Amino acid sequence: MSEVLLRRYTNLAATMHMLRSKTITLLSPALWTDRNDAFFMAEYKRRTESKCLVAYCMADASETFHHWQVFAPGTDGVCIIFHKDRLERQVPRIAGFRFEKVRYLSVFRYRSSQQFRWVSLTSMPR
Repeated sequence: MSEVLLRRYTNLAATMHMLRSKTITLLSPALWTDRNDAFFMAEYKRRTESKCLVAYCMADASETFHHWQVFAPGTDGVCIIFHKDRLERQVPRIAGFRFEKVRYLSVFRYRSSQQFRWVSLTSMPR
């Protein structure tokens, strides 16, 4: 089985900070450009009554134009590649912290079908 690679698309300034500090900064979804993802993360935080919800998004798919255009636009775009198993071993075990693949949902789809209020926590991006 081949090793799983995770890609983080970002900019040069964020990459330099990560390399200098030897840390990965988790960000608040409230600051995300993608309002659909930000909405579901806020809803998850509300429903779980969490005081803090932060994330670090990575792609497990091969790079695409979309990844570069949306997450690393401009001339200072950077793609950082992590080996998933190595990264997981390096992260301290902290209650509430987890590595998971996200299943994306559409706010429009749920609102328009009136199923939105019935979305369960288990079906929400987590």
